[in-house]
Amino acid sequence: MRWTHDAHRHLGVLPAYPFYGGPPVAPAIGSRATIGELLSDLDREGTERALVIPNYGVPDPAIAFSFNELCVEAAGKDDRISAALWVSPRAEDADRTEEALKLAGEEGVRALKLSFLLGGRASDPACKPQLDRIFATAREHDLVVHVHTSPGAASDID
Repeated sequence: MRWTHDAHRHLGVLPAYPFYGGPPVAPAIGSRATIGELLSDLDREGTERALVIPNYGVPDPAIAFSFNELCVEAAGKDDRISAALWVSPRAEDADRTEEALKLAGEEGVRALKLSFLLGGRASDPACKPQLDRIFATAREHDLVVHVHTSPGAASDID
């Protein structure tokens, strides 16, 4: 069997959402709700290592933040799993981000995941305090900052 490493795997199931004004659809259909389902997938695929990121594909940041502890739990359950924490540069998410950053020192946490898809920009002065806090925490705990990029619209690849 050939083993593989997965640098981007989501954990947590999202509700259906009406993207672009269409009918509600289930985003990220390969994402799993439980650690057991995730481990079964890793076994079946022959995935030796995986970075598990909270699922964040709908425009309700509370949902993504709610999966942080599940990812940390997964990393504590199996050493094949490393966790990323969902954080946000937006000022309105500052309290949730602060709670997420408290988990940065937990065993198995290796990355912080952020995106500007719900607003803000890397150059937005309103995002600077949160970005400074996120990167300071990453330096303190030797974590990777994983930034979501996508084509078009409010993409953070800019």
